[in-house]
Amino acid sequence: MNIAFVIGNSDYDNLSKLEACKNDIKAIGDVLRATGKYGKIFIEENRTSAEIKKSIASKIDFLRKEKTTIEELVFYYTGHGCHKNDQFYYLPTDYDLKRHNSTSLSNDEVDEMLKSLNPELTVKLIDACESGQNYIKSSSDKKDTFLNASKSRFNNCYFMYSSNKNQDSSASDDFGFFTFSLLRSLKNCPENEIRYKDIIDFITDDFEDNDEQKPYFVTQADYTDYFCKDLKSTKDILESYNLEFVDNVEVEKQEVGAASKGLIDFIREDSEEYIDKETAINNLKRLKDAVKGLIINQKLERIFDLSVSEISKISDTDGIENILDDVKNYKYEMFINLKYSYEEYETEVQVPKAINPLFVRALNPFFQEYETKTVTRKRKVLSGFEHSFNTPFSGLSITLNPKFPNIRKQKLNLIFIFNKKDFVIYSNNEEYYEKEWNVWEPYSINKWNKVEIPFNEFEAIEDSVLEDVGFFQNDVLAQLEKKFLK
Repeated sequence: MNIAFVIGNSDYDNLSKLEACKNDIKAIGDVLRATGKYGKIFIEENRTSAEIKKSIASKIDFLRKEKTTIEELVFYYTGHGCHKNDQFYYLPTDYDLKRHNSTSLSNDEVDEMLKSLNPELTVKLIDACESGQNYIKSSSDKKDTFLNASKSRFNNCYFMYSSNKNQDSSASDDFGFFTFSLLRSLKNCPENEIRYKDIIDFITDDFEDNDEQKPYFVTQADYTDYFCKDLKSTKDILESYNLEFVDNVEVEKQEVGAASKGLIDFIREDSEEYIDKETAINNLKRLKDAVKGLIINQKLERIFDLSVSEISKISDTDGIENILDDVKNYKYEMFINLKYSYEEYETEVQVPKAINPLFVRALNPFFQEYETKTVTRKRKVLSGFEHSFNTPFSGLSITLNPKFPNIRKQKLNLIFIFNKKDFVIYSNNEEYYEKEWNVWEPYSINKWNKVEIPFNEFEAIEDSVLEDVGFFQNDVLAQLEKKFLK
């Protein structure tokens, strides 16, 4: 059986009203019904904290006692939300800041209830402020919380959040922008079927130029799962909704604006986002310790040995030339020195053609013929970069060394550049071939990915790096399974 929870709050006692959420919950309910794939759809609208907790718990308890096999579970929420102590909270209609825990619903509590049903696929669609929830927790024992080592993880999942944990979520008069984009991905789909990955890609493109709100996605699946394989009824339903772009944008606010501030107040407030040199170096060391404390994926552990090493010189990293065009844009922003070298190149030029001077004088003393000639010249080119001051290291390499002679070596490279405020992570995967016994050479270098995070948000930086390591291991495992489990 496939089931869905659709929860929406618009009429709050202590927070601002959210008119768009009324349309959000109606449209999502209509869409889920139109797919025809959900045996049960539970709609919960404008519930207090006690009501929503009791309702979700009782429904899940019933399904669990009935021993219902859940193939797919969708959990949709639209309304106010907040992030506190590295945890996202759903805010029911009676939310009271002074009674935060008892009048809110934590992401962990929802997850534990959903996981108790052991669904084959879990989909969360959350349209709320500060909703982005990391699934690699910050703790002193990363071995217990690393995504691949968790015994209580979801089987397969697509989690889509409308914003990062430090961002508001925007809305028009009709819909939350995230829900609006989700609905448009269905209506505008050129095919009659759509995967969850297609929805993620569509939403990502919609928010590409929106620096104020960036949806956040967590996936643990192979991207083959379909939201719907027959969109005809869904598209027919969406014809009744206005899904054209609008200019009148209102941003959900959960706090009343502060009194008018002066220049010094804004300067002081902005300065709090900057860190000093000592903190920066300590954060780098903590980051290395966190990576070294990871354990290898249980399936890969029998195939590879994992090692973590420092990258001391950025320019020696394989494939580094592929990010130079991007890095040069940080010349006056980051603590880096760009390295230049001279290269020879050939070009064609016009040069005077050698002819008999007596013949020229006889005809025309000013006559001159030219010919094309290939010449070699030199030009200055960007060849690399390094940090502009002594850092403990410039990046980290996570290497999977094979235990079997028929398996190739794999490596994840992480390069860090930063200033007082911003921290940029470049990451890529490398596959090696064995040139001779125990002599490895790069065989395939993947495209570099980039993430930029405020330097004072160490936990977010740590989570991003650990997610890179998790994705790297998952990719390697997927390649091996594809090759050997035919």
